[in-house]
Amino acid sequence: MVYYNYNFALGNRLKELRARSGKTIEKIAEETNVDPRTVANWERGMMPRVKLFHQHLDSLKVSDEERIELVQIAYGRR
Repeated sequence: MVYYNYNFALGNRLKELRARSGKTIEKIAEETNVDPRTVANWERGMMPRVKLFHQHLDSLKVSDEERIELVQIAYGRR
């Protein structure tokens, strides 16, 4: 059985940012070169790989402050 780490706070925040951007899941998937189901999984809290996570944030055009906030939510404050 495969277990995944879910981060619901991150998923909810990514969904909010996508809604703010006016982009669909399909558009984000196209821009990050992943399947739309992958983007939907991220929005449900499944943790993306680091490289894809940053591509996703680029697609959402988040500010530097938002990027720092999201990285802290995703990977913990260090």
